[in-house]
Parts: sequence; structure tokens; C-alpha cells
Amino acid sequence: MLGPPFHPSALCRPPRPQPGMEPNPLCPALPVFDLAPFLSAPDSPEAARLCAALAACLRACSALVVRDPRVDNADNEAFLSLMERYFSQPPEAKLADVRANLAYQASTGNTRHAQPGQPGTRR
Repeated sequence: MLGPPFHPSALCRPPRPQPGMEPNPLCPALPVFDLAPFLSAPDSPEAARLCAALAACLRACSALVVRDPRVDNADNEAFLSLMERYFSQPPEAKLADVRANLAYQASTGNTRHAQPGQPGTRR
């Protein structure tokens, strides 16, 4: 019997809060990083601290949640809608996007949630 699905917050430890970071209510392990300090004063101590926290989060979790003030909310919603439509397609439709010669797969991997110690699970 398979256990519960893996969730990234089981392994990720968020960096200590810094100015420019805020809690993420959807995934507490991945704080939201605001790019505004980087854009307004990239050489400031605040930007350097935020950059270190962002790098630590990326190393720990292999993912980031970023807020970019240059991106309009309507564009963000359009992008999310596009992704939702794409990933709601049946697997057969997404097979056309597989580029085996480039080692590129578009959500065509194992559809089961692998658990540590099961065959096919990398350490």
C-alpha cells in the first residue's frame, strides 16, 4: 500500500524571515520573495540579505515563489489559466510535447507518488 503523497514542505526548511519576504499561506515552506528590493537598489545590504535567503530557499527546496512588481496581475492570471488548461489535458494529449531526444518530458513521468525505498525511487 502506498503512503500519503509526498509534499515538498516535508523536506524544505524556509529561510529565516527577511525584509522582502512574506509567509506563503498555500505552502509555508516556500516564502514569497518580493523582487522590488533587487530592482530598486540591487547593491543594497537589504538586497544582499534577500538574495542570500532566496539562494538558501532554492538550495533547500529546489523551488521559489517570487513576486515581481513589473508583472501585471492580469498577465499573471492569464499565465495561470494557460497552465491549468495545459495540465488538465489527458496524458495522451501531452505526449505530443515529449522530446525524448532532448531528455525533455512534459508531465509524462510516473503518475504514482513514489515513496522512498520503492523501486524506481532515486535517493
